[in-house]
Amino acid sequence: MSSPDPLPVAEFHAPAFWLATPPGQREREWMLEGDFCRKGDEAWFVRGLLGLPLKGEQHRYLDIAVWVSVGREDYDRAREVQKTGQRGDLEEVYGFLATDISGYPGAVDLKAVLDFSAGRALQPLVLLEPTDHPLARAQREGITRTEAEAWIEREAD
Repeated sequence: MSSPDPLPVAEFHAPAFWLATPPGQREREWMLEGDFCRKGDEAWFVRGLLGLPLKGEQHRYLDIAVWVSVGREDYDRAREVQKTGQRGDLEEVYGFLATDISGYPGAVDLKAVLDFSAGRALQPLVLLEPTDHPLARAQREGITRTEAEAWIEREAD
C-alpha cells in the first residue's frame, strides 16, 4: 500500500502587520527579505514552519510557513544562522505568532517558540503554547487529511 502524497507547504509571504500597512508606506517603513521582516527599529519577525500533524499518518504534516514576532537580538541571531549556516548555541527563540491564519481566528499574538534545533534545514519549527486555542489544539492533536486539503483549497482561492 502506497502512502498518500505529501501536502504542499502553505506559505505566508509577510506578517499580518506588514499586510495591514498601506503599500506606499510599506516601502518606506519595512524591510521584507526571505524569512525575515522588520519595521525600522521597532518590530522584528522571523518565518518558521508550523506543523499540524495529520491524524493516522505517521510523520506527515500540513506545514504552514508563518511569522513570529521576536526581539531585535533574537532577530539578529536568527539572521546570522541563515547567513553562516551554523546554529551555534541558538536553539529556541520566544515570541508571538504574527500571521492571521484563516479558519483560526484570534491566532495572532499566540505565544510561540521558534525551535532552531528541530528545524528542517535552517528554517525553525514554530511551536505554539499549549492552550485551548483551536490552532494550538490542532498542533497538539492533529487534523485529518480531508481538513488539511480543504484548508489548502480555501487558501488557494
